[in-house]
Amino acid sequence: MQSIKQIPSGTTAAVARGAAGPTPERHRRGRHLRARSLRSGFLALVAATAVLAGGSQAVAAQPLSQAKTVSSHAPAPATALARVYLTTVIDQWTHYTPDSRTSSHAGTLYRGLSYFYCYTAGELYSNNGRTSGWWLLTDDDTGHRNVWVNEVNLDDYGWEHDIELLPRC
Repeated sequence: MQSIKQIPSGTTAAVARGAAGPTPERHRRGRHLRARSLRSGFLALVAATAVLAGGSQAVAAQPLSQAKTVSSHAPAPATALARVYLTTVIDQWTHYTPDSRTSSHAGTLYRGLSYFYCYTAGELYSNNGRTSGWWLLTDDDTGHRNVWVNEVNLDDYGWEHDIELLPRC
């Protein structure tokens, strides 16, 4: 049997909702922060392992003029990333850029089990009762490679865990 929580008079609905538990927006924000913390911890572990494995070998720093520039805007090649399988609940358009504009329409990703490579921030998009700015890189079902879909059309498991399972592009 559920207990009924009394709300003092004069309390707004938003405050009452917050008192009853986290809103989906706050829950999603916390999930992303946890994923970043886990990823940062993993990177620290990898760096410590490299130092221990290197022993007394010194590594010379590369001069800035010789350093390679890597664009943070271009996704990693799909062949370099592991595939993570998630389920989409509707057929949806894919896009060449992480936005919902008709001009960036590439093809179609049919509902069902699909693989994804990574995620990135893009245009805020609403559908399926959800709103998100996270876009997932995939290959669609009509032959287009390295195209984007928004995470709002994932099933409940994918919606809750995609950012934990996928690397950032």
